[in-house]
Amino acid sequence: MPFGQPILVGHHSEKRHRRDLKRIGNEMNKSVSHQKTAEYYKGKLHNLEHNDTISSDNPDAIALLEEKLKSLEDNQTLMKSANKIVRSKRLDHEEKITQLVGLGLPKKIAETLFTPDFCGRIGYADYRLSNNNQEIRRVKERIEILKKQQQEMIDNGGENKVQDYPHLNLKVVENFELNRIQLCFENKPPADVRKMLGNNGFRWSPGEIAWQRQLNNAGRYAVKDVIRKLEGT
Repeated sequence: MPFGQPILVGHHSEKRHRRDLKRIGNEMNKSVSHQKTAEYYKGKLHNLEHNDTISSDNPDAIALLEEKLKSLEDNQTLMKSANKIVRSKRLDHEEKITQLVGLGLPKKIAETLFTPDFCGRIGYADYRLSNNNQEIRRVKERIEILKKQQQEMIDNGGENKVQDYPHLNLKVVENFELNRIQLCFENKPPADVRKMLGNNGFRWSPGEIAWQRQLNNAGRYAVKDVIRKLEGT
C-alpha cells in the first residue's frame, strides 16, 4: 500500500488498511515507551555512578565530609592555577601544556582548556569555580553542624535529649544516634494533626513509634511550630 494512501471507505481493503494503521500506531507507541524507559534507566545509572552524597546518619559522616572538603578545596586550587596558566600572555602553548601537566592534569584534559566557550573564554568557566566554592561552604556548614550535635551528645552524657510536654501527651526526643528529632505521642494523633505533622516534614516511623525528621536546626524549628499549633497559640 503506497505511503500516505487514504483509507478507501467501502473498499474491500478498508478493514485491512485500518488494521495495519492501528498496528503501526501500537508499534510506534511501544518504541516511544521503550525509549523513555531507556532514558530513565540511563539517568538512574548516571546518578548512581556520580552520587557522592554522604548521609548524616553515617557514623563516619564527619570524616567522610572532611575528606570531601579537602578534595573540593584541592580542586578549587587546581582550577584557579590552571586558569592563570591558560590565560598567561608570557607563555607559549607548549609551555602552558607542560605546566598544566605539572599540576596533575592529563595532557588531553589540558588541551581541552584552550577550546573557547560560546563567549570565547578559555580555561575553567567561572560558574564551575563558583559552584565548587558554594559546595565548599555547604560541606563546611554540614561539618560544623555535625560536630555541634556530637558535642551536644557528649555534654548530655551520651544520652538522648528528652523534653516532656504532659499537657499535650507528647515527648520530644533528640535522638543523636539516629540523627533524628522525634515526636512521641501517647496516643495516635487525629487526622488533622497527622496532616499538620506531615506538612512540617515529619514522617511516621513504625520501628521508632514516633514521628520524626532529621535532627538539625530546621527540625528543631519545625518542632516549635508543631507545639505552637498544638497549643493553639
